[in-house]
Amino acid sequence: MILIFNLLIVMSAIWVFYDATQNKIGRIPNQKGFTNLPAGGWAACTLGLWIVAFPVYLARRESLIRNAESNPVETSNQGLKFGIFIVLGVLVVLLTMTSEMPPSSATPVQTEAAQVTTTDSAIPPHNYSLRDGDEYGYELALSQDQKNSGQAMNPLIMFRFSGIQNGKYQIYHEEGSAFDVVECTKDCKFMKIMMFRDGRLAGKERVRVEEGVMAWQVMKDAINGHLVPYHPVEKASGRKLKVWFSEEEGVVATYL
Repeated sequence: MILIFNLLIVMSAIWVFYDATQNKIGRIPNQKGFTNLPAGGWAACTLGLWIVAFPVYLARRESLIRNAESNPVETSNQGLKFGIFIVLGVLVVLLTMTSEMPPSSATPVQTEAAQVTTTDSAIPPHNYSLRDGDEYGYELALSQDQKNSGQAMNPLIMFRFSGIQNGKYQIYHEEGSAFDVVECTKDCKFMKIMMFRDGRLAGKERVRVEEGVMAWQVMKDAINGHLVPYHPVEKASGRKLKVWFSEEEGVVATYL
């Protein structure tokens, strides 16, 4: 099952790179926003954060293509970069196949040593890299393409925690009037991803949780009590609001 899921991620990343280069989508100078990425950046995000990046690319593909029509970006060394992503994809698949192979027999001494190593490993109290008020920043690892281009780091992706309602946890990333929301129960075996535009639901899907991806890290922090719910203050009344995202009602704000 993990092998199939990783194959889906790899194929998605390769398609995103191909689609972005064919439509001349790329980083446009003097434009801000976390979606202003080169073709290789979109593919790297899809490979490392498929659960968030791939739905965002699909949702914003038409607007990215429209921007590219007036600001076309030619990706340099397309063949080389395409080959790099294929090689990375093959490595991911091979590593998955290796991890799913039955473990070889180990002597009692080896097993005890492994247990000691695991016990002594430091477990971080949370996954976020930065806290700014009620926002929490998480980092994407640099792709080889970004390293080769001299990029030193990726910008932090900021999330907020909506809170808990009816046994469900919600986290979200906000950009203007666009909200990318992830919802999960406490056992968090499956995540529901919802995209809201101008206060209304624009798209959704449900995916099996893959440990280690960014959405899983944020949700794990929320479930473990490391994140404080975000409660904006209404200017007119000075009262705090609870923000919740509903498929039927859209973005809902209620007084606390």
